[in-house]
Amino acid sequence: MAVEAEAANHENISQHLQDLISKNSELGSRLLSLLLVSSGNSKEIINAINNGDLQSVQNLNLEKLSSTVKNAKENTEVKVEATSDELKLRQLEKKKKNTEASARFRIRKKQREQEKLEKLTELKSQIETLYTRIDTLVDENKYWKKRLQEVNEKKSKDLLDSIKRSNLSSSS
Repeated sequence: MAVEAEAANHENISQHLQDLISKNSELGSRLLSLLLVSSGNSKEIINAINNGDLQSVQNLNLEKLSSTVKNAKENTEVKVEATSDELKLRQLEKKKKNTEASARFRIRKKQREQEKLEKLTELKSQIETLYTRIDTLVDENKYWKKRLQEVNEKKSKDLLDSIKRSNLSSSS
């Protein structure tokens, strides 16, 4: 009974494959190529399809085809598992790289902040030095103004005295 069900299943597969091939569908072409490559009776299959003889296609070595399909399924499952593992590895690698990049970014950010603080401290020190220099220059300026005023007053007094003497001498 299981043999009859498998034969009916193969017949349905063959009919469906024939329909896909006759419609020139891309899937039909690919399945035909796969069938020809994976089975040992590719010449017989091509002749049967070209002659439109479905019965010959159905009578061909379908056991070999079913074992090939099973092997293909197993290979696909292995590839899916491998792909799944590879995907997990890639995701872990990506996560690791992102974590490392984030760590580098945080380190650079702290370094920039530290450099800014050092620059700020340096600028504050320079500002204090400049304020001290300004105070010194203001004091020096006051001194020289006072000194200039004293000199001017003395000259003015001397000039006034000189004028007075000259007036006294000329009047006498």
